[in-house]
Amino acid sequence: MALQGSERNNLIEELARATGLEAQASKKMQKSHYDPMTGTWYCKGQVIAANEVTEAEDYFLEQYTKCNNSSDSYTKSLARRYLIAAEAIRMQTEAAKQAQKENDGK
Repeated sequence: MALQGSERNNLIEELARATGLEAQASKKMQKSHYDPMTGTWYCKGQVIAANEVTEAEDYFLEQYTKCNNSSDSYTKSLARRYLIAAEAIRMQTEAAKQAQKENDGK
């Protein structure tokens, strides 16, 4: 019998408490988010530093540029996916920075 949903999460949290890893376990269970103060992304239990976020955005933009110059329709569709990824990173980080500015102003 496989545990599912909240039963599974409860078991994981109990095991973490028993082994002294409660703080780490709760961090991994949190929703992914971007910290505009540090530029760090927290995604699916991974901590992604600000420089890695910037490198990822740059990589996707570079790949977009390379693929967008192709006459092949499949490569053009890849270009659009790279553009979406780069813009998603930019939009997420800009929105979080703007929200932080608004919160700081209150």
